Amino acid sequence: MASIPAENLPTRSTFPYRPLDEPDSIRLICLHPASSSQAEVKCSLIHSTLKIYEDIYDDYTALSYVWGDPNDTKSIWIDGNPFLITINLFSALRDLRHENKALLVWADAICINQIDDKEKLGQVAMMGKIYSVAEHTVIYLGPLEAKNANELNSRASTDFHESRFSSGLADLVLSQTWFRRVWVFQELVFSKDPRVQLGQYRLPWDTLFRILARHVQSRYSGKDEVIRGWKLLSEMHQARETHRKGEGTSRPPHSNSSLKDLEDESSVTMLSLLRARRGLGITYPKDMIFAHLGFASDGAALGERINYSMNHLHLYHSFARYIVNQGLHCELFNEINVVDPSTQRNGLSSWTPNWEIQRNDALIPSNDWVTQVFECDVRDVSSLFWMKPKISNIIQHTFVRDPPILACLGAELGVVVRCSSSLSGLVKLFLQDSNIAWRCCLRAAKPTIVEYEGSFHGLAGEDVYKTIWGPDTMNEDILSGVQTCKNIWDSLYDTTHSEPSELTFYDLDWLYQVLSDITTRTGSTHSRLRSWNAGILARTGCGRLALVSRWTQCGDIVAGLILPSGRVYNNSFLIFRPMGQTAHDLEALLTEKFGQRIRPVLPCKLLGLCWMDTTGLRFRDQDSGEHEVDGDGPGFETWKAIMAGSSTNGLMLGGMAILKRSLGNPRRRHWGLDSTEQNLHWKTFAIH
Repeated sequence: MASIPAENLPTRSTFPYRPLDEPDSIRLICLHPASSSQAEVKCSLIHSTLKIYEDIYDDYTALSYVWGDPNDTKSIWIDGNPFLITINLFSALRDLRHENKALLVWADAICINQIDDKEKLGQVAMMGKIYSVAEHTVIYLGPLEAKNANELNSRASTDFHESRFSSGLADLVLSQTWFRRVWVFQELVFSKDPRVQLGQYRLPWDTLFRILARHVQSRYSGKDEVIRGWKLLSEMHQARETHRKGEGTSRPPHSNSSLKDLEDESSVTMLSLLRARRGLGITYPKDMIFAHLGFASDGAALGERINYSMNHLHLYHSFARYIVNQGLHCELFNEINVVDPSTQRNGLSSWTPNWEIQRNDALIPSNDWVTQVFECDVRDVSSLFWMKPKISNIIQHTFVRDPPILACLGAELGVVVRCSSSLSGLVKLFLQDSNIAWRCCLRAAKPTIVEYEGSFHGLAGEDVYKTIWGPDTMNEDILSGVQTCKNIWDSLYDTTHSEPSELTFYDLDWLYQVLSDITTRTGSTHSRLRSWNAGILARTGCGRLALVSRWTQCGDIVAGLILPSGRVYNNSFLIFRPMGQTAHDLEALLTEKFGQRIRPVLPCKLLGLCWMDTTGLRFRDQDSGEHEVDGDGPGFETWKAIMAGSSTNGLMLGGMAILKRSLGNPRRRHWGLDSTEQNLHWKTFAIH
C-alpha cells in the first residue's frame, strides 16, 4: 500500500462531509473491488434514504464490528480523499472486498459524522432501523491467523449441522471482543440475515450458534468453566429469536432479574437490558443507555427524557429518576449492592448505578419491609402510601440539586452495631452437608435455650442439647467447621464456651432460611459462593440479624422508604450511611418542595438492599403525636399528618393502628423467647 505524506493525513474536522437532508437519510460506503488483499482500500461515499432500501430494487450490507484502539489506525481513500480509520475497521473492509464487484456497506465510523453531535443523535436513534433494513449484516470478529484460516477453509464443503470446531477455534470465537461490546446487541437482534466473519470466511449466525452450542455442552456442561463469551452469545441469540417471533413484552422485569431475563421472561425493558449487560465494553459511558434504546420496550418513553448531548452523569441520573418514578426503585437499588461504593463515579449519586461496572453475579435477597413492620395487609398500606386517588396529587418524593438528591419519607428501623466476617466458609460447609453445617453452628453459637422440644432442622431435641453441650467427640473436619462458625458469631456477639450467648434458636432458624435461599438458587457452586462474597451478616442495636452488603459498617442504618411501587410486594429493607447533620438550607428547600412541614431530614448515602429478621419485634413509633383520621379512611389529611410527624401510634387506616404490636411467633413461644420492642423513627431521607 502506497504511503501517504504525513501532512496529508486526514482528520475528522477536514473531511468534506455533506449534511444529511432527509429525516431518514443515511450515507453508504461503495466499497470498490480489488483483486489482491494487499491493494489499497478505496471507496466512495453516497447519500441515500432508508425508504429507498425498504423497496425491492436496492440493498446494502450493514457492518457490525469493534472499533478498537482509536490510536491504532490506517488510512483508506474515500472519493479521492485520505481518511483515517481504526485497524479493526480497515481489516473488515479489506476482507469484505470482492474481486470484481462493488459492495454497498454501512459502517458507523465512516457513515456518521462523528464530530457532529446533532447528526450523531439522529443516526443513533435510527440504528435499529438501519440494521433491520439492511439485506445482510456482517459481524466481523477480526482477521484470522493462517492455521485457523486453513481449518475453516477445509470445512467449507462439510455439513455444519454435524461438524464441530476444534476446541482451539471455538475458544478463539468465544473470546472475541465483539461479544463484550454494548452496541452489537441491537445490531444482531434487528438484523435480517446476520453472518459471522473471521478473516475472509463467513458463515450464518444460526449455524455458528449451533456449532458452538455443541462445543460448549460437550466440554463445559455442568462446570464453572463456561466462559462469559458463551453466556453473552446465547443471550443475544435468544433475544434475537424472541424479536423475530414478535414475542417482546413491556412488562416490568422480575425483582431477581439477571443475565437470564431475556431468555426466561422475554423481558426487554431498558432496566432489564442494563442489568443483564452492565459492564460490557463501551467507547463512551453514555452508550450504555443509547446502545439499548432502540430495542427496549420502554425506549420511546425514555427517549423523550434524554438526548445524546447529555453528559453521561446527567444521562444516568435521568434514567434512575425515570425508574424511581415508574415504581421500580428496588430493582434499581439492588444494582448498588454489586459494586464497591469507592468505584462510584465522582458526581454520581449513591442511588444511581454506574452501569459501566460489571456486576459480580451477586444480588442481596431482601424481604418487604412494609409487610414486616405493619400488622395489616400490605395492600391496605399501599392504598395509603401510593394508590389512593385523594393523595395522588401530593408530592411523595422529590429530586433536588445536582448531583440529584432523592428525598422521601422513610422509617429508620435499626442501627448496625456489629458486622460479621466473610460467610463463604459457612456456605461451603452448608453446600457440602447441611446437617453437619447446623451441628457446627449450634456447637459454635451455644444459642439460648429456655425450654426446647421437637426437632431443629433434622436434629431431635436431645441431639440439639448434646450437640451444644456434649463432650468434644467430633472429628477434625467438623471441629474445623465449628471454628469457621465461631469466627462469625464472635464478630457478632459476645460469646463464651461456658455460658449461653445472646444468639437464639430463632436467629439460627432465620439464618437457615437465608442460606437455603442462596444455596438452592440455580447456577454453579462457584456462582453461589460469589453471591455470598457480596454479603455479610450484621446485628442491629435490638439484637436482630440482617444480611447486608459487605460494604456495610457499624453505624449504618436499616430503613424502609415510602416510594411509589410498581408492585405490591416491592418495598425492600435498605442500608444507608448517615452523612452528618442536615444543612439548614437543605431542610428549607425540601420543606418548600413538599409544600408542607416535614419530618427531620437525614442526609445519607445508599449502600443497597438487605434482608432483615423482624419476627418477634414489636415496633413503636417513637415520634408519634396526635391527629384526626379522615372519616373515609386514609387520604389527603392523613398523608399530610404522616409527613409532618403528627401521626398517632404509627399509621392509621380507618382508625386502625397498623404498626405491629406482636407477631406471636409460635417458635419463639416454644423456645421461651419473648418479643423485643424496637423504636421506629420517621425521617425525611435525603439520599445523596
